[in-house]
Amino acid sequence: MKDEEKIHEILKHALVNEWKPTDQLNNSLIKQIMEEKQIMNEKKMLRKRKLLPSLAFAAMLVLVMGVTCFAAVKLLTPKQAAENIGDTDVAKAFEGKDAIKINQTVTEGGYKITLLGVAGSNALANLENAGLELQNGSTYAVVAIEKEDGTPMVSPGDEADDNKTFFVSPLIKGLRPWEYNIASMNGSYSENVIDGVLYRIIKCDNVEVFADQGIYLCVSGTTFYDTNAYNYDEATGEITVKDNYSGINVLYDLPIDTAKADSEKAARYLQQLEEQWK
Repeated sequence: MKDEEKIHEILKHALVNEWKPTDQLNNSLIKQIMEEKQIMNEKKMLRKRKLLPSLAFAAMLVLVMGVTCFAAVKLLTPKQAAENIGDTDVAKAFEGKDAIKINQTVTEGGYKITLLGVAGSNALANLENAGLELQNGSTYAVVAIEKEDGTPMVSPGDEADDNKTFFVSPLIKGLRPWEYNIASMNGSYSENVIDGVLYRIIKCDNVEVFADQGIYLCVSGTTFYDTNAYNYDEATGEITVKDNYSGINVLYDLPIDTAKADSEKAARYLQQLEEQWK
């Protein structure tokens, strides 16, 4: 063997590491690796546990908010409102097939005003020697009033009562509204605050006999009919809202079937009404 080959062989043996780890050391290393892996997994699980309640809470919050918003805009039906107020006659009237559900909302002056429906009752119209109200039957309307900002209405007369005054009345096309309204047509009303919403039920002589002329329902922020809130055209008999009025002056068209109109009964009613005024 040449000298260079001898030197190469000597270096090869000198650089070979013949040491091997013992089984004990191997087991120790494996155990340490497994422990570290377990710690990492526990940290991951902890992060997931922290995240899941947050997600669950967020989902619950969205659900609760959704239900709350739904509840805020859910209004009673006319029948339900009448039952809550304790007016059984009105509740029965809105069970009839001729009752009209309207649910038309107008927002004005910081309030949301919804005309829920209108109904009539002629059950006592055939009684002899009855008063004018019983002879002609009655017209009912139910209105819901909410504050636009979502704060609840309070019961009228309550110490914290900051509600506006409202005037709700049917008006008839062709008749001067300051003369012919709920105040002069044997009218009355009942109201109550239910879940922060003011429900008002009005009742007056039956106006269905004027259906072919046109019938309105006004809601104003006043105590009586305000001539400053509405226009009356003497020539056409039409009633409209005044655009430059600073207060609440809502006006609905009542969709009463014109087939219920009766010009003879209407004329007789007006005559009786004028005699009653005298």
